[in-house]
Amino acid sequence: MKTFQMKAVTVENRVILLNAGVGDKLVVDRTTELLKDPPAINDNYVLPEKIRTTVKWELPEEGKDPEEALVVISHFKSVRHITWHGKGDYFSTVVPEGQNRSVFIHQLSKWRSQMPFNKSKGLVQTVLFHPSRPYFFVATQRHVRIYNLMKQELSKKLMTGSKWISSIAIHPHGDNLLVGTYDKRVQWFDLDLSTAPYQVLRYHTNA
Repeated sequence: MKTFQMKAVTVENRVILLNAGVGDKLVVDRTTELLKDPPAINDNYVLPEKIRTTVKWELPEEGKDPEEALVVISHFKSVRHITWHGKGDYFSTVVPEGQNRSVFIHQLSKWRSQMPFNKSKGLVQTVLFHPSRPYFFVATQRHVRIYNLMKQELSKKLMTGSKWISSIAIHPHGDNLLVGTYDKRVQWFDLDLSTAPYQVLRYHTNA
């Protein structure tokens, strides 16, 4: 498998993908080569109207974007959070002010975006891909919902009991999830065991 390296940064409503420019020169050059031109146009693909009016992929503008910039993805509202799928072709962005259009999943190799949800079930705080299975974690203020992207259905809903979730993190094996909250607690979920926390840690004084 060929290796590439890049980083994503947000500037208000724009996500800028940059070549990290460090390490193996072959990897650095390969990364630039990968994204120097848009992918070939598929005549059979019709861009959905709801995507056309909310997201735009484009090459960086000279004099406006950093020299290391490879691709710019402009959103219709400010982007708060970015997370990558482990294989690197997909990443997701969260647009909190987007209401029913607050979560996007992007495919790097095709320069395509999609909105996996038509309705918002709360104010989305953060999202996360499962490291090996087609599950997608969506954290709102009080709950974490786990969706099966292949079946396009809700798999389970984790009951945190918190007032406001701040962050989530998953074990590399995908069986344990940590949920950080502004309640000054960290909740540990065993995803194979229960939808309630396996353990609640109260060792930190900040969110």
